[in-house]
Amino acid sequence: MKINRCFYLLLLSILICFIRADCVSIAAQTDPLIQTDKKIYPVITSQDLRVVIRWTYTNRTSATVYRTRLPILIALEKKVGDKWVVALGHPPWPGPEELMSINPGGMSRGTWSIVFRRLKEVPGTYRIVLDLYGTEDGEMLQLEERVSNEFKLIENE
Repeated sequence: MKINRCFYLLLLSILICFIRADCVSIAAQTDPLIQTDKKIYPVITSQDLRVVIRWTYTNRTSATVYRTRLPILIALEKKVGDKWVVALGHPPWPGPEELMSINPGGMSRGTWSIVFRRLKEVPGTYRIVLDLYGTEDGEMLQLEERVSNEFKLIENE
C-alpha cells in the first residue's frame, strides 16, 4: 500500500513538472525576441540625463538572422497613448557592412548608454528597435521581430 501511494505521488510530481515546464516554454515563445535586463530604469541625472540598457536577442526562429558587427539601435520608441513614437532614432546603417549571423537558437547581446537632454520628456514606457536582417543582402526583418519588451524610464529620486 505504501509503495502504491509513493508511486502515485512521484507520478503526480513528475506530471506537475512537465506541465510547468511546458507552460514556461509557451510563455517564452510569446515574449519579444529582444529582452532588456530590467523592466524599470532610473534615469541617472548629472550634466546629462543618461540610462544604460543591456539587451539580449534570442533567435527563436528556424532561420539564420543577421545583424551588423556593431549592433545599431535603430530607435528608442516611447509609448504615447496607444502609439509608439520615435524618441531617439538612427537610420539603418548605410552602405555595405559586414553582417554577422545569429543561428537558430543563438543569442546576441549588447549595451547602450543613451543620453537625453530634458528630463521632463523622459519618464514613460519605451522599447528598443534593433537592426536585424533576414538575409545577408540586408532585407530588414518585420518590426515585431526587431522590437524589445516594454520597459519604463523613471526619474531618479
